Amino acid sequence: MGAEDVRRQALNVFRMKLLGAEVVAVISTTGSYTLRDAADTHYILGSVVGPHSFPTIVRTFQSVIGEETKQQIKESIDRLLDAVVTCVGGGSNASGMFYPFLQESGVQLLGVEAGSDGLNTSHQSATLSTGSKDEHGQVSGTHSISAGLDHPAVGPQLRSWKDSGRARFIAATDAQALAGSGYWQSMKVSSRL
Repeated sequence: MGAEDVRRQALNVFRMKLLGAEVVAVISTTGSYTLRDAADTHYILGSVVGPHSFPTIVRTFQSVIGEETKQQIKESIDRLLDAVVTCVGGGSNASGMFYPFLQESGVQLLGVEAGSDGLNTSHQSATLSTGSKDEHGQVSGTHSISAGLDHPAVGPQLRSWKDSGRARFIAATDAQALAGSGYWQSMKVSSRL
């Protein structure tokens, strides 16, 4: 695991070690200290990025989320939602949530990427909105205050759904996400009063 990822995901690393895992922090000369520096290692991602068949396996496992949502909404309001909105990093959450709704043409699918400091800056992770590569042909680095959304790539199924028009993707800056989080936290507090 990249040294920077180990730092940012310290609680998860602690839990992995409790379960007996050996976590090796990768430090490279490229200076990114992230998972992409572990180039000589076969790694299995818990996301829908990477070689076949990992995207399909992860999407299928994650689709439990979307299936449960679909069933509970039908039971609650006796119809489907107008739209399903979810965050997008590498894409496992979005793929799992969207997949059960793919054939439901009346349900809009909207993914929100990490816009971080803004789409016009180098400090963002909105791969579907602005993804690019560097002068060596490598995927450009990304930035997000959320370690879970700081991915330089996105799953191929999401890209396909974007290209076909089935799903739409926008970006939210860190400031917008934090403001929204504060809004929902205040709603939880006021709903308890």
